Amino acid sequence: MKPIKYLELLKQSLIITGKNKVLWIFGFFSLLGTSFNFKWTADDKNNNAGESIINFMQQHPGIFIGICIALVALCIIFVILKLIGNAAIIKSANNIAVYSQSTFPKIFSEAKKYVWPMFLLGFIVTISLAAIFFVMLVPILFLFLLKAYVLAVLILLVAIVIIIPLAIIAYFLQRYGYYYIVLGNMKTRMALESAYGIFRKNVRESLLMCLIGIGLNMLVAMAAFACLLIIAIVAAPFGFLAYWIFLKAGAIAVVIIAGVIALVILVTLFSWYASFMQTFWVLFFQQISLEKKEKKTIEELEAEIKVPSPETV
Repeated sequence: MKPIKYLELLKQSLIITGKNKVLWIFGFFSLLGTSFNFKWTADDKNNNAGESIINFMQQHPGIFIGICIALVALCIIFVILKLIGNAAIIKSANNIAVYSQSTFPKIFSEAKKYVWPMFLLGFIVTISLAAIFFVMLVPILFLFLLKAYVLAVLILLVAIVIIIPLAIIAYFLQRYGYYYIVLGNMKTRMALESAYGIFRKNVRESLLMCLIGIGLNMLVAMAAFACLLIIAIVAAPFGFLAYWIFLKAGAIAVVIIAGVIALVILVTLFSWYASFMQTFWVLFFQQISLEKKEKKTIEELEAEIKVPSPETV
């Protein structure tokens, strides 16, 4: 197999996402689905928040149920948008010459048909990994309850050694499976089988790609932090000046304006980065899958040469 030119793929991804801003919108969709989390945290010093929720639930059960339904619906919408965004970027980046001339509504409409297969594939991979983890966890917890700590810790270490490779395989099954669904119009089972086959033949290249992605994540995180720091440094003098002239109201206004500017910059940065990374992975997938196609073509040609023509018999 020819060596993967990762730097060249990075340059191509930068060019594609730089010239096609519509991908940033789909990157924003992907960002929405990734960042949406409903977290409940209680204050250790004042634990009245939990009681307040319980009281509100008892006093207004209808409103509470409505809020829960709205949150679940919002979560589903964001997950759907994430899948549409991923499918749209995969489809566009795979043939940017064609899709750069297409409009947002057309790309969005075409990407919608892949939502259910992608969701089903992700669900299967996640549930399978969770089931394996649960099966491993039960005997470990049982040993801890029996106070067999040494044996429990040993089995826990073995479970960790097993679960980490499985988690890595699950990650690539889902990622490559998405590409086979969107680019190859494959069914879920066939996409999973193809994803495992191409990962098995490109383990080293895939892991190296993943490490490059982690490094890029760190760079973008540092860039985001630098943006926030610059905004804070620039806004600080204006904040003090506004506080001196308008007191607390002026300082609050400056903080709000700086916060809005920071939010716009960060959303733009992460939306671009989501589209950039997805494009980078698509170009990488093209490289490793192209080698396989070339081998098949050579084998087919050799088979045609070996099989005698009926006319010559």
